[in-house]
Amino acid sequence: MGTGTRVVNNAIYASYVQHGRHKALASLGVPVEQFQQQGILMALSELSLSYKAPLRAGDTFYVTTAIAQVSAARLVIDHTVQQVTGHQGAQDKPVAACQATATVVFLDDKYRPVRVPGSVKQLFGSLNAEYKAPAEQ
Repeated sequence: MGTGTRVVNNAIYASYVQHGRHKALASLGVPVEQFQQQGILMALSELSLSYKAPLRAGDTFYVTTAIAQVSAARLVIDHTVQQVTGHQGAQDKPVAACQATATVVFLDDKYRPVRVPGSVKQLFGSLNAEYKAPAEQ
């Protein structure tokens, strides 16, 4: 086997999407720490990862985060890890390295499920309505 550039281990992508999710929530004014201070914990009940292209050590990338569904009990969040520059240098456009779907639930301090906090549900509900694609005519 050659001594080429090392590929990022697939288990690391879960950390990337978690970090992207936490940054997205914070940018919307609802940092994860805010829930912890109120005795509410965020937890994943499901995480699905689909690998599209490898990231290698030294690649530049970012994570996009989009709310796919808001219900009384959970948030479904889509993520894409986008490779900006790879081991071969600059690229014309980002390349999807990984697509992920995370189902987030909320728990009380005894780890029992609780409803999605009203402020979060309202915020994400308005985002879904605001960014809904127009119907085809």
